[in-house]
Amino acid sequence: MSSLSFFFCLLLLSFDTQNAIFVIKPLPNEPSKFSLSHAETFKTVSKARKVESTDVVIRGNSTIHSVNRTFQLGFFSTNGESNWYLGIWYSSIPTQTRVWVANREKPIKNITRASLVLTETGQLAVKESPDSVVWLSSNTEKARKLHLLEDGNLVLYSSKGSKIWQSFDHPTDTWLPEMNVSAQRPLTSWKSSVDPSPGLFSLRLNPKEFNKFELVYNSTTVYWSTGNWTGKAFVNVPQMTIPYIYNFHFSDPYLPTASFRYTERPLDNGVEPPLTRFQIDANGQLKQFTWSTETENWNMYWSMPEDKCEVYGLCGNFGYCSASATLKPCICLNGFRPFDDGGWNSGDFTSGCRRESDDFCADNDGFMELGNVRFDGGNSVSFQGTRSACERSCLSTCSCLGLYHHGGTNLCKNVHGTLLNLRNMSSDGSNQDVFYVRVPRDGVAKKHASKTKVLLGSIAGSVVALGLMGVILLVLKKIIENKGKDGDDVFPGLSLKVFTYKELNGVTRGFSVKLGQGGFGAVFGGELSDSTPVAVKRLERQGSGGERISCRGVYYWQHPTC
Repeated sequence: MSSLSFFFCLLLLSFDTQNAIFVIKPLPNEPSKFSLSHAETFKTVSKARKVESTDVVIRGNSTIHSVNRTFQLGFFSTNGESNWYLGIWYSSIPTQTRVWVANREKPIKNITRASLVLTETGQLAVKESPDSVVWLSSNTEKARKLHLLEDGNLVLYSSKGSKIWQSFDHPTDTWLPEMNVSAQRPLTSWKSSVDPSPGLFSLRLNPKEFNKFELVYNSTTVYWSTGNWTGKAFVNVPQMTIPYIYNFHFSDPYLPTASFRYTERPLDNGVEPPLTRFQIDANGQLKQFTWSTETENWNMYWSMPEDKCEVYGLCGNFGYCSASATLKPCICLNGFRPFDDGGWNSGDFTSGCRRESDDFCADNDGFMELGNVRFDGGNSVSFQGTRSACERSCLSTCSCLGLYHHGGTNLCKNVHGTLLNLRNMSSDGSNQDVFYVRVPRDGVAKKHASKTKVLLGSIAGSVVALGLMGVILLVLKKIIENKGKDGDDVFPGLSLKVFTYKELNGVTRGFSVKLGQGGFGAVFGGELSDSTPVAVKRLERQGSGGERISCRGVYYWQHPTC
């Protein structure tokens, strides 16, 4: 009779037409000793495996899936299986992309003893051992059902079927379709690419006006904004006005109850839209990704701020930011080293740099010229004086971190406080303010040695560049010779038409409709004279002073199947 009752329970589960994953509803007067998680249930049928209690949802390395297996819930590790977290990730793609984490601040050390359970009070709990709870859901009403939905939302239901808790109300760093984000429910970055604990960067709805989204550093400093809501889009996000795969829904704008979500709509040919997500990454940029089934990779179509060095405090105090560096944008100045070696090695640079000698200042300090730079934080004290007078004044107090000096006007600005995120400024030469950072004397010596190495490297690089230029000129000569033979500015063998920069400027209406930003430039929408819609990528390169320079030759390629 006991076996018959158990299989009857399994039958009820298998015929639940909703996205039910876990049901704690044993038969009356029949205390079951079987796990009723979706994954564990079918393992039990095939192996007749028993577990210790009726409320275990996941144990150890087991997982559960949404009905169509789009998402998966289980424990994961990011750094060699030393720290384990309960999370949700896409199970329908080969790249494990996590979208939600429960125990962000309290990792589990022993996966063999880890479990996800529904407690006697109906709360969802992550346990490191039977007596150690590291995370607990916040619902006050007792839950009787647990669903992992096809949109990636983990939901607890009461005995009456009402929703009493959901993971969408407690987002981490990822914004999925159907998820509402508000002033009270912000997204918060991971601390680093391998550490899901809360980082210093977040995305929130403005908590005073409730009319725009903001990227915020340490919950205090806003470093980017969408601009105000116009009724159809945000002022600083014109891409929202371009028909794409999204519908946007802003509920109660300008009110404390305001919340914003987006949904996907089918493509024009009726095909289901691709997987998509927004994420605030560990470096503080908000990025929009869409999954490509052809390349089996995430394509990034949009990111803000476009220049990662505009993220407030990214490189910390005395950290220098390079916009062209992809994997490691931050370095320490000569005479300094990372304040937190482990953090820097994992990609968290916000702790900044400190002197190699660990001293705050010294009597024999010197100054290293950084040129025309900007930084976050800091305040300055201005006065007239020569550069040597500026240096003497700065060295007289340990709170002075560096100075600006204008060679033409002899205006001096001694800087105190912090030097967060040092970075180059684009300049047309009119700004003669040069910044000199205070460094240990050996740091100045290293700077001179570095300049010698850079000079030698530049000479060698110039020789190589001249050789490459010769090859390029030969190729261009050949193209020009063939151009007269093929006509109509089309490369032979390709559906590739060459446009002048002036023509493309007209096609894109002065590059006014920006569709996205990639690693080599921005993409703009336009229309040809025959009303054919086109996307034009304006390539960019890095100037010697750090500025981005647009190339004056841009190509439009229409694929033969278009």
